[in-house]
Amino acid sequence: MKTFNFLFPLFFLCCFSGHAQADVAKTSVYLELLGNGGLYSLNVERKLTSNFYGRIGFGSWSSDDLWGAGENSIVTFPVMGNVLNGKGSSKLEVGGGILPGWSKFKSAFGGESDRGNTIFNLTGVVGISLSETL
Repeated sequence: MKTFNFLFPLFFLCCFSGHAQADVAKTSVYLELLGNGGLYSLNVERKLTSNFYGRIGFGSWSSDDLWGAGENSIVTFPVMGNVLNGKGSSKLEVGGGILPGWSKFKSAFGGESDRGNTIFNLTGVVGISLSETL
């Protein structure tokens, strides 16, 4: 729970600080909550062409982050590509990618109920990208 309490305010700092200087930086680093990486993920996004962006990230959380107890955990690595279409300051953003990772769940009863699973999902995004300060 301590990690979540620290990361939640940090999200607002990361989310609202980068929009003032659009198209200046080719690389962005940001924290995403409840996005493609799961509960939260730290991402690096790079502008590869004038309208195509590549993104990689890392997300890791446990049941302790949510409920304050438990030994269940999930680790993810979102890898995505996004295309921006349109003219002017607002553009349609469409993207897709993969979400590899793993999960570990421990039964309250122990023994053979403990298991780990590999995660491999497809993920996507559709949205509007604003490049001017609101």
